[in-house]
Amino acid sequence: MPALLYGFLNGPLGLIATAFWIWMIVDCLKNGSGRERQWIWLLVFLNVLGAAIYFVVCWWPRSNHTLPMPGFAKRFAAKDKLWQAEADARNIGKAYQFVRLGELLYSLGDRAKAQNAYDEAIAQEPENQQALWGLANLAIDRKDWTGAKERLTLLLQADPNFKYGEASALYGQLLYQLDEVDEARTHLEENNKHNGTPEAALLLAQIQQQQGDGELAKETVASMVAKVKGSPPYYFKQHRGTVRRAENLMKSLEKS
Repeated sequence: MPALLYGFLNGPLGLIATAFWIWMIVDCLKNGSGRERQWIWLLVFLNVLGAAIYFVVCWWPRSNHTLPMPGFAKRFAAKDKLWQAEADARNIGKAYQFVRLGELLYSLGDRAKAQNAYDEAIAQEPENQQALWGLANLAIDRKDWTGAKERLTLLLQADPNFKYGEASALYGQLLYQLDEVDEARTHLEENNKHNGTPEAALLLAQIQQQQGDGELAKETVASMVAKVKGSPPYYFKQHRGTVRRAENLMKSLEKS
């Protein structure tokens, strides 16, 4: 173990650090891919420090967690995937390859290059649904609501249920951002009958409240909260914040 760590890892803290180190070694040998198993040398020679690096770069990306992965670790872990995606786009050059490259670049936070990749895909296939979805999300990141609406309009014309209604729900939220409130309500009410997202349902309830339909807003909130709480744990955790805001809205509706 590096000498610098000895002073900090005495007593109970040392036992915890040792257990963590052993856990990462076992994970590397048992669950690591062929490439990840090469990390065993880092774990052996750097000890706890190596275990911490392995945890962030290897364990975190393939584990079921809700906390965001640090940017530097995300880029390091995706280095090979990015190289392959860039090579495929350069050598094969079809819309599919550019979409995959755009998705990877977007996940790594490189918005400008992702935009270029999606634009190339659209140049080849103007109705490519994944590219339209990617461009819509990039427009939303820039708060370009009109541009995002245009992309989503084309997407929903091709597939009204794209991503199990997520695109449709997002379209309703964009209408609200553009102050097209009546259109947003009509769209979200229709969306909520099928595969609406919890966030879209909450926005619908807020619009209903603003327009004086408090009882209908209560029904919308209650139905959404019950649906999310009755869903698998991972889905509930993903939307726990929305449920909390919905329950606060319900309290205000009950007081009014």
